Amino acid sequence: MQNQQTKTGIKDAYTQYWIDYLINRARTLHKEHPGRPTADIQSELLTWVQEHKSEIYNPFLKLDGEHFPVNFAVAV
Repeated sequence: MQNQQTKTGIKDAYTQYWIDYLINRARTLHKEHPGRPTADIQSELLTWVQEHKSEIYNPFLKLDGEHFPVNFAVAV
């Protein structure tokens, strides 16, 4: 995940907490149930994400663009 963020230059500090939580949760589930298929764990985590969308997604991404005045300064 960190390599992708560095490569693309995209990082959301608000959401980073949840990314780390999900990575750690996946690792814990793999350790607790070594025979459990990865797809099953992914499905469980995706379900959890769907159920907690309002907490996970950065609230700034939900704002209508009209709330932000845009001022562009053009250097000449």
